[in-house]
Amino acid sequence: MWDLAAVQTMAMKWYLLLACCSFSAIQALAGAKPVSGLDFELSPPAKEHCLSQPFRVWHDRDTFFKDLKLVKSKSTMQYRRGQDVVVSYPESITVKVELWRGLPELGSCVMLPKFDPARVQFRVEWQRDSQAAPAKGTFAVTEQSSPLPWCENNCTDNWEYELTIDSQDVPLQSELVLTIERENGTRLVKYVGKLSTAKLPSDIRLGVQ
Repeated sequence: MWDLAAVQTMAMKWYLLLACCSFSAIQALAGAKPVSGLDFELSPPAKEHCLSQPFRVWHDRDTFFKDLKLVKSKSTMQYRRGQDVVVSYPESITVKVELWRGLPELGSCVMLPKFDPARVQFRVEWQRDSQAAPAKGTFAVTEQSSPLPWCENNCTDNWEYELTIDSQDVPLQSELVLTIERENGTRLVKYVGKLSTAKLPSDIRLGVQ
C-alpha cells in the first residue's frame, strides 16, 4: 500500500517542478523580442555627424522572419517561432543595394573614388566569431536612372542592385559581410549585416541617416 505522507511529498515535488518550469517559460516569453531581419552597418563605422552615404544596403525580408523571436536567458540565447527552436537561415535571402551618385561630399559618411556603377562587384561572406566562409549567390541590376546630358556633374543618378544569397544551413548567429568593389577589385565600402530586433527603416529609399 502507498504511504499517504510519501504520496503527498511526491505530489508536492511534481507541483514544484511544474511551477518552476512554468515560471521559466514565462520568463523566457517575457524576454522574447521579434527579429526584424538583417541590419547592415558600415564597417568600420561611419564618422560622427555624417549626413548621407552613397550606398544603402537593406535586407528584403520574406515570410521566414514572420513570428521569429530572439529569446534570451542568463545562460542561453535562442531563436524561436512559437515553441520551435530555429537554428539556421532559410535556403536563400535577398539583399538590396541602392547607389546614389552626385550627393554632396560635405557631410558624406564615406568618400568614394570614381567608378563605373555598371561594373561594380559584390563579395559576400558568412562570418561567425573569427571564422569566415565565402557565400554563393547572384546579383542583378534591377533599376537605374542616369542624369540628363546637360547635367554634367551637377545631377544625381540612381542604381539599384538585387543580391540573392545562398543561406541554407547557415546558423542564425552568423553575420553577413558584404564588400562592394570596383571592377579591378579595389574596395569601395564594406557592410556587416546582423540580425536585429530593432525596427528597420526598409521603407526609406534614400541613403540619408
